[in-house]
Amino acid sequence: MTVGGREADSADSRPDPPKHWLAVGAVGIVAGLLLGIGLRGGTDPTAPGSTPGSVESPSTVVPTTTTTRPEPDRLATRVPGFIDDIVASYSTSVGTSAVAVWSGSARSPLAVGLPEGPYLADSYRTWLAAITRRRYSSGDVLWVGNQAYMEPVATGVLGAAWHANRPARLAWTEELNSESESLHRTLLRTGVFIAGLTTATRNVTVLPGDQAPVWWTQKGITVFNGARLLLLDVETGEAQSEILADGFVAATDQFAIVVQGDSTRLVDSSLGELQLLTIPSNCRAGSFAPTGTPGGPFVALACGVGEASQSLQVWAVEPGVETLLFETSGSGLVEPAWSPDGSFAVLPTIDPIRPSTEMTFYSPILDTSYTVTFPGLISALEVLTTR
Repeated sequence: MTVGGREADSADSRPDPPKHWLAVGAVGIVAGLLLGIGLRGGTDPTAPGSTPGSVESPSTVVPTTTTTRPEPDRLATRVPGFIDDIVASYSTSVGTSAVAVWSGSARSPLAVGLPEGPYLADSYRTWLAAITRRRYSSGDVLWVGNQAYMEPVATGVLGAAWHANRPARLAWTEELNSESESLHRTLLRTGVFIAGLTTATRNVTVLPGDQAPVWWTQKGITVFNGARLLLLDVETGEAQSEILADGFVAATDQFAIVVQGDSTRLVDSSLGELQLLTIPSNCRAGSFAPTGTPGGPFVALACGVGEASQSLQVWAVEPGVETLLFETSGSGLVEPAWSPDGSFAVLPTIDPIRPSTEMTFYSPILDTSYTVTFPGLISALEVLTTR
């Protein structure tokens, strides 16, 4: 017989093995069978369904690798050219309220100990005013400061407005009456702030009813009571002019958008009408880009808040010019804000399911937009300069 190409020796020519090697060989065969059974997990290789003579491969060990997520880009990278600070009051995923500052140089918002909004920035986008709503027995509290620190200035505040082109000058009204009084009265005051601190305040006049300042220009301070706009002389407190209005939308140092019935109108700083606008009358909150913005004036508006159809819109508006430049819709809107140089309108729409806020940065100068997600439901925001 030939085995592996060689002639095998005949059985008669092979010598008998020693008996002790036969015993050792028997032990080796038994050990080999036991080892084979152990490697097969107790499976008989001759059992039905098995392949005689087959050898199972050992289990393959896959090395574990750790994946590190890259850090998100800085806000200024995601929105090229944005280098300022966003101050936002928002609610977290567990329903608590907080305030954060998101700088252009930062990758994510940073929680800070500032009061909640709504917020108002002065004409230079350097100082910030906030009115905390009905949390104290004395009424709403007015705070003034910046993105690092704010201090309380007055209580029982009904509203406030910065001077349109002079920085750090604020007008506000305070309730004079107690809740037991039937006749409401309002005190109009002004203040100048340096380093965020009140350095000079002045009582201008006492007004009947609940009135809030909405516009302060060289012509005077305009207050609104929900049905009428009244222009007051800052020195004497005397009325200069008035018009009926259902809403005050936004203003520059020279003109403002107001709502009268189902129409919007452009009026000058003396409350004289300039023109009828095609801007929808359900646009009730907004702000103009800072004075001097190239290609402006531009205004960003929140339209249809609380209605089935809601949108944030950016218009080019001035006497004789009225053009819709950009529009984005959402289920929940927040009043928009502008970067200090007017490069971007920040248009926030909230997503209560995630929950988060999509901030659209629209540049009317370049006609381009970027979207960044804020990790929370924003209720108010403003943009302050870091320059």
